[in-house]
Amino acid sequence: MAVQVVQAVQAVHLESDAFLVCLNHALSTEKEEVMGLCIGELNDDVRSDSKFTYTGTEMRTVAEKMDTIRIVHIHSVIILRRSDKRKDRVEISPEQLSAASTEAEISLLIH
Repeated sequence: MAVQVVQAVQAVHLESDAFLVCLNHALSTEKEEVMGLCIGELNDDVRSDSKFTYTGTEMRTVAEKMDTIRIVHIHSVIILRRSDKRKDRVEISPEQLSAASTEAEISLLIH
């Protein structure tokens, strides 16, 4: 049985528009928590120059990960509304999460 590990990401590339949306959202309130969803893709660049992208978490054996560079490319952001109005809580409705997930999948097809 092979040992499975999760390799850390070496870099995150955040497009300038996505950064500005995150910054504006973070600075929109001084006393409340905020929540958003970053949309992008994870590129595994193997030394043989073959590339592929996928969403989600993927497990591989240690041998498969030895010569891989993992970079996350974030190209857009979805701002989420809070369903709980208490200042120390950040919760969103299941409907909003489902809609954001659908929008993220569509966005990945476009990019």
